[in-house]
Amino acid sequence: MDEIQGFLVAAVPSAPIESALLTVLHVEVQGAMQDPGKVENWQTEALRQLRTAGGQKIELGEAALVAMFRQPTQAINCAFDLLNNLHRIGLDIRAAIHIGECEKRGDVYSGPVLKLAAGFAARAGPGDIIASRTVRDLTVGANFIFDPRGELDLPGIPGPWPFFAVWSCLSNLERLKALRCGSFKPCGLGSRPLTI
Repeated sequence: MDEIQGFLVAAVPSAPIESALLTVLHVEVQGAMQDPGKVENWQTEALRQLRTAGGQKIELGEAALVAMFRQPTQAINCAFDLLNNLHRIGLDIRAAIHIGECEKRGDVYSGPVLKLAAGFAARAGPGDIIASRTVRDLTVGANFIFDPRGELDLPGIPGPWPFFAVWSCLSNLERLKALRCGSFKPCGLGSRPLTI
């Protein structure tokens, strides 16, 4: 009887594999593990930001978030919002964004896009938002500045993959408001470089 049951279970087809082109945001939160109370705070804020930006959680850990978006600009804006909001509660993030084909079987996502996003995040410094060249090329005209930072090579994935630090351009009105209230910082965490 056990043999028959084992055969029937093995004969049941597993969930079909779906494939889709997705933008992946990989975030690593620094300092969350040192204060257990902050883990719930940052996770709540991250999920709120995902809902606002139109993203969907793939994985949420104590010190990391992996999410998907339909458009790279959504992921970049979400990363900036997380950077600023988590900095207010004393946490720094390293974030990376890449776009590529992702496979989904049930609730499990896989594929090189996830590995590359994690690899880019590992190359980021505190407060950095990193994007692949693919993301840069797909966001031309979206008011972002991309500063070359290096190349990534991962075993089993043809490369190298150039990556860039991402900066958001301030509008003229935002610049004036920031200068009037004294909150504008020309460089550093959460600042956005001026472009003229």
